[in-house]
Amino acid sequence: GAAMLCEHSVQEVMDLSPVAHLAALEGSYPFINFFDGFRTSHEIDKIETWDYEDLKDMANSVRAYALHALRMAGSGHVGIVLGCADIITTIYANFLRRGRDRFVLSAGHGSALLYSVLKLSGYDIGELSEFRRVGGLPGHPEYGIDGVDATTGPLGQGVGNAVGMALAEKINCK
Repeated sequence: GAAMLCEHSVQEVMDLSPVAHLAALEGSYPFINFFDGFRTSHEIDKIETWDYEDLKDMANSVRAYALHALRMAGSGHVGIVLGCADIITTIYANFLRRGRDRFVLSAGHGSALLYSVLKLSGYDIGELSEFRRVGGLPGHPEYGIDGVDATTGPLGQGVGNAVGMALAEKINCK
């Protein structure tokens, strides 16, 4: 792991793709599609949850992909990518059920983080290298992108969206 990283200059490591970057850090890239067989609501009790070490590795992959997207764009918010990757990874890996549950990222400026976990979860979102480019992935989540349930931007806007979705679901299910 660390010994492999020391063999590369800082610039070489920065120029590596996320897959190669993780390989240099960890010695291998264990889970390109780590959410294959995504849980559905009727399967939730049949599938074991991921353990701490798996989640840590997954979160590092999410970070690497998101940081790569930010670097390719030349702009973006690094703090949420570094600080919240463990949280979003745990939610998507152990709790969220595709086709039933919704995830609304209220802090729209963290869209690189959301796009990264969606890409690794098997959603068809396009290429992360097109983040913040005309015709590519927008700088804030937009409804219509596979896996994005609400367009968010200003802080706090997602809370109202999520409450509205939950209320609508409750009313429609009666």
